[in-house]
Amino acid sequence: MNDLWRTSADLVLGTEPKQRLRAGTSLLWLFVYLLFAGVQHAEVLIGLISAEDSWPLTAWTLTGATFFFLSVRSGLNLKLVRKGDPAWTIPQMLWATISICWSYAITGPARGAVILILMPVLIYTVFALTERQSRMLTAAAFLMLGSVMLFKASTDPARYDPRVEGMHMLFAA
Repeated sequence: MNDLWRTSADLVLGTEPKQRLRAGTSLLWLFVYLLFAGVQHAEVLIGLISAEDSWPLTAWTLTGATFFFLSVRSGLNLKLVRKGDPAWTIPQMLWATISICWSYAITGPARGAVILILMPVLIYTVFALTERQSRMLTAAAFLMLGSVMLFKASTDPARYDPRVEGMHMLFAA
């Protein structure tokens, strides 16, 4: 059984230790996004999000996560990045932040919970990036989320009450 498990893991993640770790991390994020897509679909089923708004975000999220996993697993990341960030941490985190902000913009009443999704993304950067990079990515995420909140509060104040958005911004800060 151990040989079967090891062989399966080698097929999915590869055998080179650093790439294996990167592939494993990307695969873990893919599973997290699959979970979030399931929750988002549940919101569609109970009428909190329209299917027309949900499907493009689901496609964006799962396509991106799959691309990042496959690019690491295939070694494309090493061919495209000679030095710096072979795990593509910054592109993956920016892509994830766009997904999360997009989700916030369409989620409606349950949108406050979306802010919680941003936390693991930003926490991951603390361990994977330099302090300066992590701070810059956190600032970018805060500005992106704040921009979405401001946009929705000004264009759809009935559903995105500016007072609620202000409180969400305080919690995000």
